[in-house]
Amino acid sequence: MKHIGLYILLVCIVFAGCSDKYSSELGLKPTLTPRYLRVSPTSLSFSANQASSQSVDIETMETPWKVDNAIDWVSISAANGQSNSNINVSTSENKDANAARTGVFYIKADVSDWNYEKGISVSQAAATPYINVSQSNITLKGTACTSTFDVTSNCSYTVTNDADWLTLSQKGNSFVLNATANETSQYRTTTILFSYNGIDQASNKIVVTQAPASINASTETLTFENTAGEVKVEVTSESKWTASTSYSWINVTPNSGEAGTSSITISVSPNTSVDERTGYVILSIGSEKRIQIPIKQRGIYIETDKSQYDFDASSGTQTIQVNSNTSWQVSSVPSWIKVDKTSGTGNSAIKVTVEENPNTTERNGEFEISQPGLSAIATVKVHQKGKTFDVGVTTLTFNDKEESQTITIATDGTWRAFSSADWIKVSPETATGNSTLTITVQENSTDGERSGSVNILMGDASATVAIVQKGKYFTIDNSLLDFTSKGGELKVTLTTNAPWSARKDDTVNWLSISPTNGTDNANVKVTASDNASVNKRSANVYFDALGRSVNILVSQKARYLTVDANELLFYSKGGTSNAVTISTDGTYSINCSDNWLTISRNGDTFTVNASENDTKDARIGKITISLTDLKEGSYSVTLTVTQLNYGGTFLRKDFEEDKNYDHNGTSSGSLTITGFGEDSNYDTNSQSGTKLSVVGFKSDACWDSSTASSAKVTITGYEQDKNLDSDTNSSGTVNKDGYSDDNNWN
Repeated sequence: MKHIGLYILLVCIVFAGCSDKYSSELGLKPTLTPRYLRVSPTSLSFSANQASSQSVDIETMETPWKVDNAIDWVSISAANGQSNSNINVSTSENKDANAARTGVFYIKADVSDWNYEKGISVSQAAATPYINVSQSNITLKGTACTSTFDVTSNCSYTVTNDADWLTLSQKGNSFVLNATANETSQYRTTTILFSYNGIDQASNKIVVTQAPASINASTETLTFENTAGEVKVEVTSESKWTASTSYSWINVTPNSGEAGTSSITISVSPNTSVDERTGYVILSIGSEKRIQIPIKQRGIYIETDKSQYDFDASSGTQTIQVNSNTSWQVSSVPSWIKVDKTSGTGNSAIKVTVEENPNTTERNGEFEISQPGLSAIATVKVHQKGKTFDVGVTTLTFNDKEESQTITIATDGTWRAFSSADWIKVSPETATGNSTLTITVQENSTDGERSGSVNILMGDASATVAIVQKGKYFTIDNSLLDFTSKGGELKVTLTTNAPWSARKDDTVNWLSISPTNGTDNANVKVTASDNASVNKRSANVYFDALGRSVNILVSQKARYLTVDANELLFYSKGGTSNAVTISTDGTYSINCSDNWLTISRNGDTFTVNASENDTKDARIGKITISLTDLKEGSYSVTLTVTQLNYGGTFLRKDFEEDKNYDHNGTSSGSLTITGFGEDSNYDTNSQSGTKLSVVGFKSDACWDSSTASSAKVTITGYEQDKNLDSDTNSSGTVNKDGYSDDNNWN
């Protein structure tokens, strides 16, 4: 309503004051219809690759509108409208990097009575410049040649090439490289640069490399005989070329050519010397030498297919191939070599024959093939092996019997064999080639070793085989046989190659021998019967051989019986003794006539149990162990058993290490006890060599004061053990009277 009132007032003023002027100057008829048209924004800016549209707002009243757009790169979403609206404006991509672009389109009032329009400017930035090259590296042959590449760009650019051997031509986006032939011997390189506004595009360049122009010949070297000759050689080149030589005896035509393949002729004049000569033909491109073809021409020559010919010791023939371009003669041939031809011309064959070599020593000879007056000489060397001769052994050892052994003789000659002794025979005495020789010895009936030899001769060689034959021998492995009383079998080993016999005294009936004779090594069994006697016995066994006798002493033990104790001691309270061990090779019995003693046997051990002695007198018993399988004599051992009376007095001598006074240990001391009561162990835990006297000892069984006692103890030289417990050694003296309550004697 605000806008409408304003326009009505404006119209009234205009038409009231100057209606004629408006109509005449603008050519319009005045309108009484209020109109309004507004556009925002009036300027738009886009990037080169604008991907989104921009909006323009249109406000209007009673005024239809339309779009007048003459910009071909601008698109508008609506062409006209009747009321307020907005339109979307977009641009196509600006691919041109040379410059930005601008334009104006209009929003106009689409009415007849009001000529109104509003321009909207549109600008778009230039594109980012780029130059894209289809290749970054181009390699060219050495010949004059072309190559192409493509360049795409959205900007103006310049191309820089500073190589005088390379030109560029452009047609559209394509470029053609034109390179001249590379007549140098080196690769050459240049870089083509692309620049925009004077700035090189480092990422868009082309490196062009051209190889040297190649040239090849169909041969690397030429060899001619000593006579005149010529050879055609094909030359293939990528550029113009020239051919030359500095040697007067070589000619080359033509001496130049164009790129492509062509032929040259190389010719040589005759060589009248014996020396080979060498020259060169040079192929060049430009000023540079590219190929050197060696030209060799032989002189006058005489050659053989080999420098040395090898023969076995036997006669033989070989063919020598002579290669020559002149006449020749054979000279200086050794006497043991024969040739079938002594002269010739050019290539020929000569048969060479050697005589048999009778010796083992190899021999060498040589002769010449030459032309008198020239230094062309071929020396032919001939080597012939000597005869082979190998006996293989140097010594043969035989036993005492007649015996034969065979040796192998390796030779390609004829040999003879000789014996040095009449007890040695050989067969055969002569033979040819590889063969065997049998050597036989007669029996050696002596007891001494003997020796001889067999000599074998072949040509200038000889070999000696030592012959050793053992004599008769006889040995025995021992000189004493010792049997237990039970007898049995023992073995005597005889080592001999002579007849032997074995015997014993005729009076010896408890021995037997098997076998009693033989002629070779043997194990002789000597058997002894059981000697159930208390007397040992002996005899001799004799072995006779080679006229002598060897005796072996045969002894046999008697039965034996031992007991590891000769007395047992019991205190009045009795008890069981330690085990007593019996050692024997016979059978035995254990007997005891005392009823206060009982015996418990376990194999070859037994223990004795004594009942308590409640009398006032000590008592003595006897235990007798007797052999029961004797056939001759008798044998027994008596064991004395003593039991003390209660409170009695006894003497133990040789007492030292028996800490418990129980006779289980050994002793060299002396112990006397009077009035002994119940101390059955005497375990003072001490070791001493002194005398110990105890009087009136009563109930203290261990002497440890656990039980009171009024005994008297006298100890002399007890050392440092103040407590009598052996923890400390002492050489002191202890006297105690009336010992009663002092538990530790301290």
